Formats: sequence, C-alpha cells, structure tokens
Amino acid sequence: MKPVKVPQHLDLEDVLAWGLGAVDLLYLSVAGLIAWWLWMSISLLPFRLAAVTPVVLIGALLGPGSFQERALRDWLVTLATYRARPRRRVFGGEP
Repeated sequence: MKPVKVPQHLDLEDVLAWGLGAVDLLYLSVAGLIAWWLWMSISLLPFRLAAVTPVVLIGALLGPGSFQERALRDWLVTLATYRARPRRRVFGGEP
C-alpha cells in the first residue's frame, strides 16, 4: 500500500473575490456603504472628506489589514481580552 499525503492546512479561510475572504469583504462592504451614505448626506466637500476618510480607513484596516500574518481584528480581540482580565496590585510581600 502506498503512503498518502494528508493535507495539513484545512483551517485556511476561503477566498471569495480579489484574494479576500468573506469577513474581509463584509468589513469592506459595510465601511463602503457607511462611507457612501455619509458622502450623499453631507453637502460640502471638506466635510464629506473629513467624515468619509476615517470610515474608509477603519474598514480597510479591519477587513484585509494584517500585521505579522494575523488580521488586525484578531489583534484587537487579543488586546481587549488582555485589558479586560482582572488585576491585583501588590505593594508589599505577604506578612
């Protein structure tokens, strides 16, 4: 009997379009819809740009943005769980 190679990378994210997964596309599309709504709601160009730019940047960072091969949204979850854990300050040794 011949040995068979078993795939080891079964937990990879499915690519839907433009090299992006479903969650990435969801973040980008929601940010795009919010940015479009803001663009259509505000009449003056400087205010439009000031309102739309942060929304687009947040959508781009949380969607396909990554750091050290991890998505930035995963880094944010890790940071939030670290900051939410209970702490106790000890100013001296136990008597």
